[in-house]
Amino acid sequence: MEYLEGNVVVNPTKTKSDEYVRVVCVSDTHLNHQKLVDHPNLPEADVFVHCGDMTRYGKGLNQFLEVLSRLPYETKLVITGNHDISIQDDIYSRVASDVANVQQVATFLQNQTINYNNLKWYGSHWRGHSMGTPREEYRKWTNIPDDIDILLTHIPPLDILDPTGTGSIGLKEHIQQRVKPKVHIFGHCHIGYGVYCDDQTVYINAAAPNGRNLNELVVFDVKVASS
Repeated sequence: MEYLEGNVVVNPTKTKSDEYVRVVCVSDTHLNHQKLVDHPNLPEADVFVHCGDMTRYGKGLNQFLEVLSRLPYETKLVITGNHDISIQDDIYSRVASDVANVQQVATFLQNQTINYNNLKWYGSHWRGHSMGTPREEYRKWTNIPDDIDILLTHIPPLDILDPTGTGSIGLKEHIQQRVKPKVHIFGHCHIGYGVYCDDQTVYINAAAPNGRNLNELVVFDVKVASS
């Protein structure tokens, strides 16, 4: 399915051209990561993205990293979810060695931007809960730069692939009024899995709830910006 005048193609059926970067994304695997390497038809892609909650309250991180190291992707991007307590920004639960271990096998984005193949990617460390008052939460999303092509967060924007209403209104406002990324990938709301597009952004809820066989990994192509 093509979106944004062909700049983003979700679940592409054609061989990728050099005009595009191919991305496979997932979130909320919660200890089911072995199913990734056991996947019968693991999609080919340039970039693998995991939008958090790979563990269950910190348990299983090493197993996830072992699986991640075996995945055949050139670039692997990871952000934290609310379950991943040992690699969050909370000084009381954060374990420096766990953070270092993640960084050995993936690019761990903690409110950071990277450039890959002439596209700008930003991964947020904010998880949506314990972010203070609505005003404080809104201010935290101001860290997202204006010129991002692909945005990674754990939580959804409020009411977008978010049937339980657990998303962030502040995040939604920043995306729609200021950032306007081509693609926004997230998870957290398990039953919101799917794809939605407005007139400026393709939203992908990549959550894989317990019991899903991970055959529903989302794959998309995004057109590379002209140099």
